[in-house]
Amino acid sequence: MTDFSTGLRTAACPGCARSLTGDRRWPLWCPDCGWGLDDPTTDLKRRARRRRERMHQRVLAEHRRILAKGPQPQGLLRAVAMTLAVVVHLFTVALAAVGMLMWLLPMPVLLKVILSGLLLLGAWETRPRFGRLADRPVLRRADAPHTFALLDQACAIAGARPIDVVVPTSLFNASAGFAGLRPRESVLSIGLPLWNTLDRDEKLALLGHELGHFVNGDLRETLLVGTALTSLRKWEWFLAPDRFYVRIHRGPRVRRASFSDRVGALLLLPFATVMGTFAKALGRVATLASQRSEYRADTLAATLGGRAAALRLLNGLYFDDATVFAMKVALRTDQKADIWAVGRGYQQSLPDAERERVRRNGDRALHRTDSWHPPTALRTELVAATPDRGPAIHLDAEQERLVDAELMSLEPYVRELLIARIDR
Repeated sequence: MTDFSTGLRTAACPGCARSLTGDRRWPLWCPDCGWGLDDPTTDLKRRARRRRERMHQRVLAEHRRILAKGPQPQGLLRAVAMTLAVVVHLFTVALAAVGMLMWLLPMPVLLKVILSGLLLLGAWETRPRFGRLADRPVLRRADAPHTFALLDQACAIAGARPIDVVVPTSLFNASAGFAGLRPRESVLSIGLPLWNTLDRDEKLALLGHELGHFVNGDLRETLLVGTALTSLRKWEWFLAPDRFYVRIHRGPRVRRASFSDRVGALLLLPFATVMGTFAKALGRVATLASQRSEYRADTLAATLGGRAAALRLLNGLYFDDATVFAMKVALRTDQKADIWAVGRGYQQSLPDAERERVRRNGDRALHRTDSWHPPTALRTELVAATPDRGPAIHLDAEQERLVDAELMSLEPYVRELLIARIDR
């Protein structure tokens, strides 16, 4: 039954007969027996459901072991990752060397040109890339003095090197890394849709987490392993047999792979298998190491912003897609809409029962920010067990306003990125 005067509805739970009352804007569910929660295995066949459950349990067990031992760096993982990365780079060098040596072999000139060109092209395409900021708006010290003053304060507490560049993005996320080689600049990317929904202490916790990646030995951010992962992604694209079978869409027309495409895939299959094995091995090792790094970064988030703020930050990640979707809907209606008020309003409108429902659904589906991150539920468990000493930095309202204004100076660029993603 729905009471339209209050916006509430009541019902008896079909699972346990408990009387349920909830906001009519959101699905009704039972916190006791779980009726109304999503089942991520609903559309799976029995065998696939069992396989998913086994994988789910393996992931949980693996992370429980990490939490039991502590998320400190593991020397063996680093050694294996470094070794695999060296092999990847040596392979690229060998490819270039063989391409040049082709000219010394007794064969027709045309064949030399073709083989040498293919080998050198492969070496060039899969060469180490050191990251670049490209032609995109960024913030440097002269552009955002208050933002960098706050970052310098946070870096001093975290023990991280000073940040060189801040990049506002359209993602409900943030990241830290490096760009370039000489000089190799430290880059902090902040998704304005996420930053816009956070309170002061949560913003400090977010900065603490990202700065943690500069001090926790994250293998992805090392020059050797980071560039090897980039090279392997290029190899996977360059050699993946699936690429030869994928249907090529040209407007309403679809072109199926030709016989020559299939022959090419067959000839490259052994090579692709070898590189695919390396990619999986290095990716697996780097993922394990990076997930440990994420746990360590979460502890720094609790240190910088306080445990309560770090927990609120993690719980807000369950609403990443929904918040951005609400902003896109507003943009579809009016491209000049105040999407930042929409994002904040959506999060603030969520009742506690709906937050809990989404969190439980996320935990059932093993919610994580991406494949590099541990399950959000286990990150929350780790942060909840850390000592609560409160925020390490006092960020007052005026400082927050000045920092927000500097970050939002690139709002038109971020808005354009969101508009381009409306239908994606």
